[in-house]
Amino acid sequence: MPVTLRVRLRKTKRVHLAAVRELTEALLHAVGESGSDLGIELVGDRRMRRLNRLYRGKDASTVVLAFSIREGPGPKSSLLGDVVVSIPAVARQAREHRHSEDRE
Repeated sequence: MPVTLRVRLRKTKRVHLAAVRELTEALLHAVGESGSDLGIELVGDRRMRRLNRLYRGKDASTVVLAFSIREGPGPKSSLLGDVVVSIPAVARQAREHRHSEDRE
């Protein structure tokens, strides 16, 4: 089950990449998709805002955007799609909910 992890951040010290990969693989296994491919991209607010504006018409950052490959027409593929996560938005949301960034 390949998980492609891309980091587009200047500061990655706060992100435990091995933990992100392990959690993603465990989640895929739990939902019966252990043979599937998933891309995870960790970004900052500026890139997330651009993606949110481009794909959803909302001119603001968000915590997560998901792009499914399987929802479109055509044969079933092992590729599930991509998930984009704004690390600064995760940090803000964790503070708002008064728990750790790891939990968030």
